[in-house]
Amino acid sequence: DSVERITLKFRDSFALLPSSLRELSESFGVPNKKGIFPYDFVNKNNLDFQGEYPEFKYFNLDNKFYLEYLNRKYEHKGEWSLKNSTLEYLSSDLISLYQVICEMDKVIFNNYRINIASHSTIASLAFRILRSNFLESDKLLPKSKGELETAIRAAFFGGRCEVYKPEGILLYHYDFNSLYSFAMLQVMPVGKPVHSLEKDIWKIFGFVKVKILTPENLYKPVLPWRFTTNNGDHRLLFPLGTWSGWYFSEEVK
Repeated sequence: DSVERITLKFRDSFALLPSSLRELSESFGVPNKKGIFPYDFVNKNNLDFQGEYPEFKYFNLDNKFYLEYLNRKYEHKGEWSLKNSTLEYLSSDLISLYQVICEMDKVIFNNYRINIASHSTIASLAFRILRSNFLESDKLLPKSKGELETAIRAAFFGGRCEVYKPEGILLYHYDFNSLYSFAMLQVMPVGKPVHSLEKDIWKIFGFVKVKILTPENLYKPVLPWRFTTNNGDHRLLFPLGTWSGWYFSEEVK
């Protein structure tokens, strides 16, 4: 007999909808709302508990949920089952999340003609919406993959957060107002990347692979370098010495 093969894909809904299920249920106005549950009441010795509804302190909720708590307590009237309540709560969570995802899918498809099932994160979905609905041409932001994507990603580093003790005489202090937003309104480098063997850094604007040789007496090195410790931790240093790596051309200059 032939065996039917079924492929199941598990995805984290929080990566697509980064908010609590209670907030999502209210925002999307789904019929099934997230309930309340006495998390602090449960322990390994009372899994089959039946009796009085747990006190409000076991629910770990703000006082604004006290009325909902009283309504639930009145519904059970001293005949509460932890097992049944757990199954009901979990079932309600699944139904609520399903309804939220369905509503979000309707909103995205009706406005942008995009199926959210093809995207696992809110960032990838937002980028797809940008590319397909708000750009005049896909050539402005072409997709990169393989060695090209690996090289570009290697040229991006985290911010430098060091503290220096200020010293100086007759110094002038300048502050930039809204520099980031101003820069975003200027002409930005877009389009399909072009591979070049040009070796003159002053003729290049883009990502370059270079061999670095720092001056031995450089007081504060400027180019970062990634390395992995023996424990597997990733670190970022600004060292002296010689190494090779990918960088943005303007930082190298």
